[in-house]
Amino acid sequence: MGSLLEDLRARGVRCELGPRSIKVHAVKGALTPEIRELLRTRNADLVGELRALEQSCSVGGEPATVEELADLIRGQLKDRPLPIAIGPGETIVDVEGYAEAEARAAFSRCELMADAARSRLRLLGILS
Repeated sequence: MGSLLEDLRARGVRCELGPRSIKVHAVKGALTPEIRELLRTRNADLVGELRALEQSCSVGGEPATVEELADLIRGQLKDRPLPIAIGPGETIVDVEGYAEAEARAAFSRCELMADAARSRLRLLGILS
């Protein structure tokens, strides 16, 4: 069995650490009484997993926030000549605008959008 976060994600529930509590994002109907009870009783475990994930992302891993990722994208692309090809018929002509939009997309709650953005960033050599 995977981690608690993986189990919740498989059920359509995503969690993140907020300033004073856990923020929960779920697809419609995913927050069943069982999941609500799990979130309540395993809160400490969930906080621990989220903190460990934050630590691993911010130390040598992928960026942990939209802002960190946008900064990474800007840094990686700033010296490349424009336009930068990223796919058939797709080019980057504004690094600043692209960095902001792609970072937001990569952290989107829509998994399809996030996966597509992360794939483009891998193709550009920005993410591994």
